[in-house]
Amino acid sequence: MAEPKRFSLGVNYRPREQLDENAVAEDFARMAQLGFDTVRVFAPWAELQPQRGRVDADVLDGLEALIARAQSAGLRVLPALAVTLDGADLMPPWARAFPNLYAGPLLDAQVALAVAVAERLREHGDAIVAWDIGHEFSHVRPPRAGKVTTGEHGSAPVSEQEVAMWSKAVAQPFRAARIPVTAGTWEHDLTTDTNVRLGSLCVPFTFASMQAATLLPFGRGDADPEAIPFLAMVTAAFSYKPVLMTSVGCETDDEHASLASALLHRLHADGRLGMYWSRWCDDVRGIVRSDGTERPVAAAFAAFAKTSPVVQRANDMPMISSTYYYRTLPDSTTTLYDAFLSFVESRRTAL
Repeated sequence: MAEPKRFSLGVNYRPREQLDENAVAEDFARMAQLGFDTVRVFAPWAELQPQRGRVDADVLDGLEALIARAQSAGLRVLPALAVTLDGADLMPPWARAFPNLYAGPLLDAQVALAVAVAERLREHGDAIVAWDIGHEFSHVRPPRAGKVTTGEHGSAPVSEQEVAMWSKAVAQPFRAARIPVTAGTWEHDLTTDTNVRLGSLCVPFTFASMQAATLLPFGRGDADPEAIPFLAMVTAAFSYKPVLMTSVGCETDDEHASLASALLHRLHADGRLGMYWSRWCDDVRGIVRSDGTERPVAAAFAAFAKTSPVVQRANDMPMISSTYYYRTLPDSTTTLYDAFLSFVESRRTAL
């Protein structure tokens, strides 16, 4: 019988400017000490592919070195191609001349980049959770707008097939190198219609990723412990894939540390693959402050890690079709969330 898979505890990591290798190694060692098993790092596209026909070998060297340092600390790595970060456009200057991320010259360039990265990372397979082909990609380059009729009452984005071909083409080099693949979808891909459909997007992926803040438009305030588990459930239903919450974040005072603990327990009970905190070092939302002292959320993760959680079998409520869901936004989110609250109240024990 296969060993149960660990429920992954991770954190998004952005080294501070001019942070040296020793400091990175110290950060990674501290993450492992707190019980984290994975660090999610970002490879800015503008740095990785500064010219349309060239992938920067030095940046790839740096990524390999970062993976090696993480592995030495006992951590795995989930690298993400950063097309945007904190709302900033990180696409290469040359790429901004092409409006369509999902086809044409930009797709060709991304496939060439994927080939180069997959070849470099092939030998690091055991250390890599997955390659994320685009952190919040729909935020910086939404798919083409417009709908086509799919039946008497249904419609689909005109770009759905195009986005599906994009994910398939960019994922293929990594799949060939036996490196898992995912993509950084985010809350707006479910709470609004960004013309992304998880069912077709996620076909070539190993698992679906979802990123969200704790303050969501349908939730009961910014400390609602059920809002993010609800998004995870909808992601699982629409993607037909297991779900990893790759970025969850809010303020990390005592109240929100309790929220982080509740989220860990709920996502684990719901059969998700894991939960990653949004920031390692930040004076408001980080695991640690800029002076290195721990914020309360650090203790929440450390306590949960001591339970040695393993992935549970998902037991989700029945769902409506994604076509109907997007056609009836925003009412569908609110209605489904009410149903979800009733479902989990009858299923969960007190945590």
